[in-house]
Amino acid sequence: MDSLKLKLSTEQSDTSRVNILNEIAQELRRGNPVKAMEFAQQAVELSQKISFAKGEILGLRNLGIAQGFNDDYTAIETLKKSSDLAEKANDLKSLASNSSLIAGAYFNKADMQNAMEYYMKAMHVSESIKDRRGIAIGLAGIANVYSKEGDYKQALGNLFKSMAYLEEIKDQREIARTHLNLGTTYSAMTDWENSIKHFDQAIALYEANKNIRGVAFTLSEIGEVHFRKKQFNKALEFIYKALKLHEDGGWSIELANDYKRLGKVYHELEQDEMAIQNFQKAIPYAEKMKLLDVLSDVYHDLAHIYKEKNDYKNAFTYHEKHVAYYDSIFNNQRNKQIAELQARFEAEARQKEIEILKRDKLIDRIYLIGGGASLIALAIISALIINRQRLRAKKDFEISKRELQIMEEHRALVEAELQTKRLFAEQLENELEHKNKELTAFTLNLIQKNEILEDLKSRVAEIRNNADDATKSSLSSLLSTVNMSFRMDRDWDTFKLHFQQVHKDFFERLTKAFPDLSSNDLKICALLKLNLGTKEMASILDISSESVKAARYRIRKKLGASSDQNLGTFLSVFSEDARTV
Repeated sequence: MDSLKLKLSTEQSDTSRVNILNEIAQELRRGNPVKAMEFAQQAVELSQKISFAKGEILGLRNLGIAQGFNDDYTAIETLKKSSDLAEKANDLKSLASNSSLIAGAYFNKADMQNAMEYYMKAMHVSESIKDRRGIAIGLAGIANVYSKEGDYKQALGNLFKSMAYLEEIKDQREIARTHLNLGTTYSAMTDWENSIKHFDQAIALYEANKNIRGVAFTLSEIGEVHFRKKQFNKALEFIYKALKLHEDGGWSIELANDYKRLGKVYHELEQDEMAIQNFQKAIPYAEKMKLLDVLSDVYHDLAHIYKEKNDYKNAFTYHEKHVAYYDSIFNNQRNKQIAELQARFEAEARQKEIEILKRDKLIDRIYLIGGGASLIALAIISALIINRQRLRAKKDFEISKRELQIMEEHRALVEAELQTKRLFAEQLENELEHKNKELTAFTLNLIQKNEILEDLKSRVAEIRNNADDATKSSLSSLLSTVNMSFRMDRDWDTFKLHFQQVHKDFFERLTKAFPDLSSNDLKICALLKLNLGTKEMASILDISSESVKAARYRIRKKLGASSDQNLGTFLSVFSEDARTV
């Protein structure tokens, strides 16, 4: 970078200066997009001054890419300007490359229709000049759109076509990326075997080409596959490998995501302190890189953990932070949409003004040239035509203005509706939290009551052993009363009522999915879902700890849960999955 800047300071040729400015912009556009935009803008302005079309095309492309990395909504318009110049200059390779970049920008904005249109354009232009690499990149982009839309069959077909072109030209970098995309697509299809196979091939190629970032990213994806397969220890193994490489490279975005993933895995393993530690480590990286979605996700999970620990103060604090970042994401998206509409509206208005000014100049030229009646007549006719077009432009301007106003009104309605839904969701959450507290309080009271009865039973039995016959008879009657209190169904009915208010249809869904479960099994499943220990369950059910363990083993077999799966987590996941069906 320093050598390029030194070269720029001594270079005399304007054409060479443009090329150096573009080289610097290209180097900076990912790491320092704001600085890259400055150099790219200089390249564009100097190219325009010396009529250097190739330099202007590349300068606009670098400017558009840097704007994209800087989250600037004008990126697409800048790239389109570069494309228009490339088309005029018949620079088809640049046209294809720009079309692919525009498609990628639309893809990131979730505008799949425009993304598909520009990926197709990139591919067709590449076909016209027999650029196999360009064709392959276009096909890969089309595959990404299909994958995003859930059409995985079409996605795979296009990826394998892309792979064939890349293998012909032996482009190892793009072949590795295509294996990565294939792995991701198979993962979305839950075809774990093929997913891992392609991820392994991607890693081998990335390692051969010393692309450490590619290796690390793929390791993270493998960790995600194992997480989704509930192979949590395997997931930790791969995420930690990725984390080490990301730490060595100092890549903050990836580190934020790695720590977030580790937090989620540890939470599933019920190692909440480790989960909290890793979520907390993700926060500074996410704040540094302004990753609002990561922050929202992390704070949501922290709130959930503290709620499970009955630490409602921390749960509320983190929930508020989650909501704040969630709202911020929504507001940013809304503001970007409005800014894009405003920019498009202003660009169209400027274009119309330019056209009017051009026609005004035409009239002036006619007046200057002519002295004859025919020229004056022509000027009058031209003036009438232009006046009509001016009126049309004014009308178009008013229509565009009204469209923007309608968009604002629609935005206000959407915001109001979102606020109503948010308040309703908060009300439901508060009600659920209240019911949860009632359930927790009742369960604790039930455990304490049974512990007191158990203690009373032991003491009565001890006294009875040393008492006379009359007292023994009375004490035996008292013991019978205590034992009956253990076996009374009223406590269980009340518990069940509180439980079902929090976990609606839990027993019905469980019975439907696993009809072999007995009524006693269902009781134990409910207590497992509350994460009660063996001792607490034994106390509530008035059975021994060994009986609880035996019952848990029996239930594990009936549920088909593996030996390394936590039954409480299994039942929580089952409950959540059933709710979304």
